[in-house]
Amino acid sequence: MNESTFEQYELPLDLFESDHQKNLVSESTYMEEPPEVTVLYYKEEALSCKLPPTLELVVDKAFAGISKQSASTREKDSFMQGGMLVKVPEHVEQGDRIVVDTRNGSFVRKV
Repeated sequence: MNESTFEQYELPLDLFESDHQKNLVSESTYMEEPPEVTVLYYKEEALSCKLPPTLELVVDKAFAGISKQSASTREKDSFMQGGMLVKVPEHVEQGDRIVVDTRNGSFVRKV
Protein backbone atom coordinates (compact mmCIF):
# COMPACT_ATOMS: atom_id res chain seq x y z
CA MET A 1 0.00 0.00 0.00
CA ASN A 2 1.25 3.46 -0.84
CA GLU A 3 1.29 5.25 2.51
CA SER A 4 0.62 8.69 1.04
CA THR A 5 -2.24 7.81 -1.36
CA PHE A 6 -3.42 4.58 0.33
CA GLU A 7 -3.48 2.82 -3.05
CA GLN A 8 -2.81 -0.91 -2.88
CA TYR A 9 -0.62 -2.74 -5.36
CA GLU A 10 0.00 -6.40 -6.07
CA LEU A 11 3.61 -7.11 -6.92
CA PRO A 12 4.97 -10.38 -8.32
CA LEU A 13 7.31 -12.21 -5.95
CA ASP A 14 9.97 -12.56 -8.64
CA LEU A 15 10.76 -8.84 -8.20
CA PHE A 16 12.37 -9.58 -4.80
CA GLU A 17 16.11 -10.17 -4.54
CA SER A 18 16.29 -13.47 -2.67
CA ASP A 19 14.19 -16.52 -1.84
CA HIS A 20 14.26 -15.50 1.83
CA GLN A 21 12.70 -12.15 0.96
CA LYS A 22 10.07 -13.89 -1.17
CA ASN A 23 9.22 -16.16 1.78
CA LEU A 24 8.99 -13.23 4.19
CA VAL A 25 6.68 -11.30 1.88
CA SER A 26 4.41 -14.29 1.24
CA GLU A 27 4.18 -14.91 5.01
CA SER A 28 3.72 -11.24 5.92
CA THR A 29 -0.07 -11.50 5.99
CA TYR A 30 0.32 -13.43 9.27
CA MET A 31 2.61 -10.85 10.88
CA GLU A 32 1.49 -8.18 13.35
CA GLU A 33 2.85 -5.50 11.03
CA PRO A 34 3.70 -6.37 7.43
CA PRO A 35 7.20 -5.23 6.41
CA GLU A 36 7.80 -2.00 4.55
CA VAL A 37 8.77 -2.67 0.95
CA THR A 38 10.73 -0.29 -1.28
CA VAL A 39 9.69 -0.53 -4.93
CA LEU A 40 11.74 0.81 -7.84
CA TYR A 41 9.49 2.06 -10.66
CA TYR A 42 10.20 3.13 -14.21
CA LYS A 43 7.30 4.67 -16.13
CA GLU A 44 4.73 3.18 -13.73
CA GLU A 45 6.20 -0.34 -14.07
CA ALA A 46 7.70 -1.99 -10.98
CA LEU A 47 11.25 -3.16 -11.73
CA SER A 48 12.39 -4.43 -8.34
CA CYS A 49 11.32 -4.69 -4.72
CA LYS A 50 13.45 -4.57 -1.61
CA LEU A 51 12.87 -5.28 2.06
CA PRO A 52 14.84 -3.58 4.82
CA PRO A 53 18.03 -5.51 5.72
CA THR A 54 16.48 -6.76 8.99
CA LEU A 55 13.00 -7.35 10.39
CA GLU A 56 11.77 -7.82 13.93
CA LEU A 57 9.68 -11.00 14.26
CA VAL A 58 7.96 -12.88 17.09
CA VAL A 59 8.84 -16.50 17.87
CA ASP A 60 5.62 -18.52 17.58
CA LYS A 61 7.05 -21.94 18.45
CA ALA A 62 10.51 -22.78 19.76
CA PHE A 63 11.58 -26.41 19.87
CA ALA A 64 13.54 -27.73 22.84
CA GLY A 65 17.29 -27.55 22.43
CA ILE A 66 19.80 -30.23 23.32
CA SER A 67 21.09 -29.46 26.80
CA LYS A 68 24.75 -30.44 26.48
CA GLN A 69 27.61 -28.10 27.19
CA SER A 70 29.45 -26.95 24.11
CA ALA A 71 32.19 -24.48 23.28
CA SER A 72 30.24 -23.30 20.22
CA THR A 73 26.81 -21.69 20.07
CA ARG A 74 24.08 -24.32 19.86
CA GLU A 75 21.05 -23.61 17.70
CA LYS A 76 17.51 -24.94 17.50
CA ASP A 77 14.66 -24.60 15.02
CA SER A 78 11.96 -22.04 15.75
CA PHE A 79 8.89 -20.95 13.80
CA MET A 80 8.07 -17.27 13.55
CA GLN A 81 4.55 -15.87 13.34
CA GLY A 82 3.67 -16.49 9.71
CA GLY A 83 5.45 -19.83 9.58
CA MET A 84 9.03 -18.88 8.69
CA LEU A 85 11.59 -21.33 10.09
CA VAL A 86 14.68 -19.72 11.66
CA LYS A 87 17.64 -21.32 13.45
CA VAL A 88 18.03 -19.50 16.78
CA PRO A 89 20.32 -19.87 19.83
CA GLU A 90 19.03 -22.16 22.57
CA HIS A 91 18.17 -19.27 24.91
CA VAL A 92 15.42 -17.97 22.56
CA GLU A 93 11.92 -19.02 23.68
CA GLN A 94 8.34 -18.80 22.43
CA GLY A 95 7.04 -15.21 22.51
CA ASP A 96 10.50 -13.62 22.24
CA ARG A 97 11.07 -10.89 19.67
CA ILE A 98 14.09 -11.42 17.46
CA VAL A 99 15.77 -9.63 14.56
CA VAL A 100 16.13 -11.67 11.35
CA ASP A 101 18.34 -10.82 8.35
CA THR A 102 16.02 -10.59 5.34
CA ARG A 103 18.79 -11.40 2.84
CA ASN A 104 19.47 -14.90 4.18
CA GLY A 105 16.85 -15.58 6.85
CA SER A 106 19.37 -15.88 9.69
CA PHE A 107 19.05 -14.89 13.35
CA VAL A 108 20.75 -11.57 14.17
CA ARG A 109 19.89 -10.86 17.80
CA LYS A 110 17.22 -11.02 20.46
CA VAL A 111 15.28 -7.80 21.13
